[in-house]
Amino acid sequence: MKRHLVVLDIDGTLLRGRRTLSQYAAKTLHRLQEEGHIIVLASGRPIRAMMPFYKQAGLRSPIISYNGLLVSNPFDDSFIPYRRAFEREVIESIRQEAKPLLSAFMAESETCIYADKKDFGLARYFPYHGIDAVIGDKEVKEDTYTCLFRCGRSKVSELKAIVESHKGYCYRHWTSAEYSEICFPDADKGAALLYLMKALCIEKEDVIAIGDSDNDLAMLEAAGQAFVVKDCKAKRLLSLFPSTERKGEDGAVRMLEKLLSD
Repeated sequence: MKRHLVVLDIDGTLLRGRRTLSQYAAKTLHRLQEEGHIIVLASGRPIRAMMPFYKQAGLRSPIISYNGLLVSNPFDDSFIPYRRAFEREVIESIRQEAKPLLSAFMAESETCIYADKKDFGLARYFPYHGIDAVIGDKEVKEDTYTCLFRCGRSKVSELKAIVESHKGYCYRHWTSAEYSEICFPDADKGAALLYLMKALCIEKEDVIAIGDSDNDLAMLEAAGQAFVVKDCKAKRLLSLFPSTERKGEDGAVRMLEKLLSD
């Protein structure tokens, strides 16, 4: 049997409507891993918010977190991590300039959350437990792996201009949400996947990726076989890649099971 590197987005792709992983999906991913495939979860979430699903499936593989800015393996100390972080000075400059436009701001390093207030919409993906939190109008004191904003649609263009006035920094709005984030043009899930392919000596033809959102585009383009879930919110992706046979929930895992059994 040929070994494959399988990269799965979490929210909107692998998880069910209530952000849970089904027992069927967990058991199937574990079985595929035991058969020799490398099962990688990829998300904009931090590792602590990915670990419940990772542990449920009994995975031992690398994890792509923070939309590709961190690649690590919690169970392999010999794995050399890939890291890209936003400079503290740039984040603080953007925060100060954009403050009048925002209803929420949050940035996170590996050890601390910096937030002007607790935003429970963001807390679903960036929980306040398991990490230190600095809440209030406080200075960001570390380079961070994420920087998120909540901003009214009428102010989005102004916020985008502020972010992109800093060389090498880009602005991305979340699909079907009122949140947006800072990103790098050359660091994303695709760059993280290419790093893993090189580190694990896997050829493109042996990579399968499944996603559902605009931030999955580079990851899908880097894979030899790429699919989006049938109920994908990002219509552009549906025009670029074939879709799974079933909608949401376990559609991605059933597609994967079929591909690896052929």
